[in-house]
Amino acid sequence: MHAELKARGQRVARMRVARLMRQVCLRGRARRRFVRTTDSAHRHPGDRTAWERTFNPAPQGGGPGDGRENRPSIPLA
Repeated sequence: MHAELKARGQRVARMRVARLMRQVCLRGRARRRFVRTTDSAHRHPGDRTAWERTFNPAPQGGGPGDGRENRPSIPLA
């Protein structure tokens, strides 16, 4: 509102415009936020090596340095 009045050549303080708008229960509209969405139709294939990788998990027994050496030998209830 203030910018529009200023563009028309009227000199009005922003706080005066805000006060007058409050008196007549007018509110300015907030700008819409930019929403970033996923572009599922893009032409880039992505990381093909991630699909072709072979994952070899460690065995369940662990090994030296797996942190078990610091555990107490008696079970805690």
